[in-house]
Amino acid sequence: MAEQYIKIPGENFVGGSSNSLDVATKTADYTAGEDDHVIWIDASSNTVDIDLPSASGIAGRYYKIKAIDITYAASVTPSGIETIEGASGSCTFSYLYEQIDIISDGTNWLYA
Repeated sequence: MAEQYIKIPGENFVGGSSNSLDVATKTADYTAGEDDHVIWIDASSNTVDIDLPSASGIAGRYYKIKAIDITYAASVTPSGIETIEGASGSCTFSYLYEQIDIISDGTNWLYA
């Protein structure tokens, strides 16, 4: 069987190998960056919004964002007039441990 690859910008993962991604837990508003891959939102003390960078010019950029506490509001907001899966405005988490996997198509953000 040929090796299987999952492509995340800047990283190569070989199926069956032991690789890991850093997990960043955010307790305040934060703008996702090029070194982020997995972001956990902890809204136990206040609302937390994760702002996405502009999708323009970063086709293939991937984020996994999960709400680990939603005592207060937890959301993800695209840049400017960009959308997430065609919807304008923020994506708000409604359930504890809800997560989204999103990827840039170079213009907007899509669910992966």
